[in-house]
Amino acid sequence: MYAVVYSEPQTGYTIISSDLLDTIFIAGALYYDFESGSLCPDSSPYSYADVREYFTPYKTHPFMQGFEKYTDDMIQDVSGEVIHPLVYHILTSNGFNQWSNSVFADAEEVNTFIDGLKQFYQDTGAEEFLKNSSLRQDMLAYLPDAAGEMPIAEYLHEMEVYVGNKERLFGNANLHYYNLITPFRPRMASFYDCILDQDIYFVAQLAPYSFVDGSLDIREIVETSIHEYLHLFVNDLVAGKAELIDTLTKDLNPADYTSQLYIDAGHPWNRIIDEAVVPAVQAGIYRQVYGDSERAYQELLVKELNGGIVNLDKMYGALSIYEANRDSYPTIDAFIDTLIRQYLQRSDEVQLPSEGSKENPAVFDMTDPDAA
Repeated sequence: MYAVVYSEPQTGYTIISSDLLDTIFIAGALYYDFESGSLCPDSSPYSYADVREYFTPYKTHPFMQGFEKYTDDMIQDVSGEVIHPLVYHILTSNGFNQWSNSVFADAEEVNTFIDGLKQFYQDTGAEEFLKNSSLRQDMLAYLPDAAGEMPIAEYLHEMEVYVGNKERLFGNANLHYYNLITPFRPRMASFYDCILDQDIYFVAQLAPYSFVDGSLDIREIVETSIHEYLHLFVNDLVAGKAELIDTLTKDLNPADYTSQLYIDAGHPWNRIIDEAVVPAVQAGIYRQVYGDSERAYQELLVKELNGGIVNLDKMYGALSIYEANRDSYPTIDAFIDTLIRQYLQRSDEVQLPSEGSKENPAVFDMTDPDAA
């Protein structure tokens, strides 16, 4: 159901591609008459003219009837609730005995969807089209050598050490870090987990392109992947702080704190917050790998600040307390309240735990990311 593009067996990091994933995104673009900003977008620096020309005659295919059920109209995309079971199927080739979410009432509906997608794939001759796609060919030619030059094992190891909560969350399970990569959804990235007995697959679904200029960019692929993997260590932790979040966000306007992308997606406060915690923590991880705080700040956080996520500099500065006091903060769980408060505070003066203590707060000016 998928092709391995690159693999590091010692870390469990694997890049894969899938015809079925490419096909569902093309079907989504077709549903939106190739006017979606997320799927095969017209304004991209890469051309989807051949996709539009080839697949437009199939707009009336039976699979496309009722396709709106599978979409997220707020961002003109295929719903993540559709992609999640598809990712599971891609990894295992299995049908479903049980599955339900906001799109699929039961496993029978999931199986019907997958059967319909496969029929669309067959009837449209998508296999041959994808084989000859220059976007796919260029991507698959670029990735193996480029990935081999990246210190991926170091990033993954430092990520697990930095958050420290792997055992609490996943016990003794074997973690596999996958990239499911496609050229047909160039501006978006998503994360999924698939649990198979003692094996857990963390799947970052993303495109191979730079968000800046649209070029093939392995550095950004790895950076985006670490970002997506971190969500699986952070999101439930943040969601578990509902009482604190409700207290701190009373009368706050989400648009004052986050990117318009997350406002348009209708994210609740816990998701808005985890989309801030993750880049701050990732910058802390890169600070350890680089041994250079300013470089990590510039590469990871400046673009997020420019994109509308506030107070990342303050969170990044706060994490230096976490890094210096891992005996007091063995996992990110023990520091999450501080990060949430840093993100939602409205002043340039921020209260933080003093070094070596979780009880005695000290006031720091965190405008400088290397302060504290």
